[in-house]
Parts: sequence; structure tokens; C-alpha cells
Amino acid sequence: MNTILFDLDGTLIDSMYVWENSIRHLYDLYHIPSDFEADKPHYFQMTYPEVLQNIQKKFMPQISMKEMIHEAADYIDSEYRYHVPLKPGVKEFIQTQFAQDMDMAVVTSNSTALTETVLNRFDLQKDIARIFSAQDLRLTKREPEIYQMALNYFQTEPQETLMFEDSAYAIDTARQLGIQCIGIVNEDNKSEMEALNVETINDFTQVI
Repeated sequence: MNTILFDLDGTLIDSMYVWENSIRHLYDLYHIPSDFEADKPHYFQMTYPEVLQNIQKKFMPQISMKEMIHEAADYIDSEYRYHVPLKPGVKEFIQTQFAQDMDMAVVTSNSTALTETVLNRFDLQKDIARIFSAQDLRLTKREPEIYQMALNYFQTEPQETLMFEDSAYAIDTARQLGIQCIGIVNEDNKSEMEALNVETINDFTQVI
């Protein structure tokens, strides 16, 4: 094993509440005639832009995506800049792997800017060789291209690569290339991880 790929949200950082709260804010702001708690499980299989597109299409086609993103942006940026915590054991694990000359990258659906913001806050940017942002690259983790880009960047093979990820669909995609995966399990994705028959951990204290 010479390369580790990390998802960001829900894997390295405990940030899912940020996205959940921002969507709840939109429900309240635009008086969306639906129960957010009932809709929430449906959103777990989507990226944030996909959730916004779904809301716009179903409930308020008159509101632009630009306006919706603007409404949520200040809250999201503030949380990443000042409040979002690391998952337990993350810093110790990354620093240990860096000391052992492991190549490491973040492969995320989030933006490069927010990823850099939170990594810099925890002094981890120097340990991560590259950020692959599906949002900025206009890709999706449902297709293997972004993972192939990471393999090409490090000039490594899938069987020499390990990925940590909390999204079942992303694990399924990476496995198509032969990348070994460890799922970060939580109450919301437990059944999906079990269906994948993938090795799981609750957090990085289990692999330090």
C-alpha cells in the first residue's frame, strides 16, 4: 500500500450537520410545503448541488440555483472556517502516515476552497499532496474518472491504493477500478455499508 485517498465530509470531518442545517434553512426560508425530516433520507444519496436541484425542480422552479447557493454560502463558510471538527483520530492517523512517506489525497464532492479552509485550520494541508474536487472538476463520484485521476497523479495502481469513504455509491465506484475501500459507518449509512459487504470503522481511532 503506497497511496491513501480520503473523502472529506463525514470521513475526515464531522460536517454533515452543516449541509443538513443549510437545507433546513432553505425549507424554512422558502416555506417549502414538505417535511424536511421525511425528505432527508432521500438526500443522503445525493451531492449538495443535486439536493438543491431536486428541491428547485420539485418545489420552487422560480428560484434560481444561484440564489439558493447564495442563501446558504455564508453559513457554510463560517462553519468550515471556525467550527467543523475533525473526526476522532484523523490528525494522528494522517500525521503517522505522512511520517511513513505515504502518498495521500482528498477526493471530495466539496469545493477545493472549503477543503483547503478546513485542512489549513487543522494544519493538515501540508500532509495532503493533492485535493481532487468533483465540484470544481465538474465530475461526480458516481463515475470512476476522478479516482483514475488520483491514481494517475500518484502513478500508482488500484491494488496499491486504499480509500476511506462514508458514501456507499462512492465506494461502489472506486471498487470498479479495484481500489480497496474502508467505509466510515454511521447511523444513517449503516444498512448501505452492510449491503456493500465492505470493511468499516466508526472513526480513525480504530486504525491508529
